[in-house]
Amino acid sequence: MKLTAKKQRQGEQFEQLANWYLQAQGLTFVGKNWQFAPFGELDLVMLDKQTTPITLVIVEVRQRKHSTFGNAHDSITPNKQRKIICATQALLQQYPDFNNCDVRFDVVSFDVALSQVDWQQPPIPVWLKSAFIIN
Repeated sequence: MKLTAKKQRQGEQFEQLANWYLQAQGLTFVGKNWQFAPFGELDLVMLDKQTTPITLVIVEVRQRKHSTFGNAHDSITPNKQRKIICATQALLQQYPDFNNCDVRFDVVSFDVALSQVDWQQPPIPVWLKSAFIIN
């Protein structure tokens, strides 16, 4: 699915909100929107230096206006999880410095429309640590 410019901008804004939130929780920003064809992209790549060993945290950011079909984090299908895991494996091959880190897959979700966001007091997301694991 090709995203429209408006949807891409909206996604970028929620990714920035998630990044700010996670840094405020003590995570260290490493990168965003890392592309690994044919698997797709990793929204946010962070480090949790509060763990031993340091944990590489792969963050999927989700947003939904309405919860009619479930919350934002419910939209991460098993197929999407496989793509994220494969992209992470590609990242580890490309950046071997991360090979000594544990890996965790988190989801940060916002159940709010962009038009409802007060940028002076941004919404607090739902942060699911270890939202899924490698089977």
